[in-house]
Amino acid sequence: MNLPPSRRSDVSAALATVPVDGALRLQCCVHCATVQYPPRERCGHCLADALVWQEVSGEATLLAVSALSHSLEPWFGDRLPWAVGSLRLDAGPVVFAHLAVAGAQPGARLRVANANDASGAWCLVAFEGESPDFTASLEQLGIST
Repeated sequence: MNLPPSRRSDVSAALATVPVDGALRLQCCVHCATVQYPPRERCGHCLADALVWQEVSGEATLLAVSALSHSLEPWFGDRLPWAVGSLRLDAGPVVFAHLAVAGAQPGARLRVANANDASGAWCLVAFEGESPDFTASLEQLGIST
């Protein structure tokens, strides 16, 4: 059975321990409260190394949409086209996430949450609605909760 690629950096591997429950948890700086994405060893704002994982608002505005139409990874190849988007979180950073919303257009208001893909690796998913729709959104993408 083909699985998504599972390579991740040591810093981002900590996301594997984040609960998958429809919420978004990212690193936040203890000193200046800046929300960090992607995961890193030091705050991108003040360079402090005191970063903790905490729940942040998953509310976001979709900035751009793209569709993966070719992949060297067999797991993605079987699911093309694969929609991804960049979203500005109300919490601050711009994130890249799998889109579980057919036909989403820039400007749409979506929710972003942590998820685990079929290989067990972390990812971010953007979807419409609240937590009850979260599981169905992930199943459509072949991503588990």
